[in-house]
Amino acid sequence: MALTARQNRFVQEYLVDLNAARAATRAGYGAKSAYTCGPRLLKLPAVAEAVAEGMAARAERTGVTADRVLGEYARLAFSDIRRAVSWRTFEPEEGEAARRKTAVSEIVVLDSAQMDEETSAAVAEISQAAGGAVRVKMHDKKGALDSLARHLGLFDGRGEAGGKGDPRADGGDEMVDRMAALTSAQRQAIREAIEAIVNS
Repeated sequence: MALTARQNRFVQEYLVDLNAARAATRAGYGAKSAYTCGPRLLKLPAVAEAVAEGMAARAERTGVTADRVLGEYARLAFSDIRRAVSWRTFEPEEGEAARRKTAVSEIVVLDSAQMDEETSAAVAEISQAAGGAVRVKMHDKKGALDSLARHLGLFDGRGEAGGKGDPRADGGDEMVDRMAALTSAQRQAIREAIEAIVNS
């Protein structure tokens, strides 16, 4: 079934911010009914198909796919600061610190030309204060792990471990079923992310 002009406008507006109510309002549906109208429009098969086609076309144009987003989350979640910074504490043999028998800490940031792409993606900030102190800040590892865990269904509805797919909650059967339901492209992306981590 073909879309009406207003339904087509709704699809275009929905693709802007993925907010059904705002899209309905911008497409000319009444502001008072937008909160019910938008979700109802998304349930129409022709509208749902047009939205899916629009999202697929945008993903192809931009190269932003679910697999790519998951890959970026994996970079952050499984990053290791030791691949960006090295540190050691030692007792110097000469100088003031040696006379006072004081241990000295040394922190070295890896040169950007030597840092691998996975680690570079996980670094949020490198800055140097006026006094010479260097600060290295990594992206939020726990936040990335939480996002991946939610995607894999490892949390329940309250965001706690033990949700659908948590092997501790259901003996692993649900997780096996969820993994079996993944598309081959999703399984391949997960395999590649794991291999990249293991080989790094």
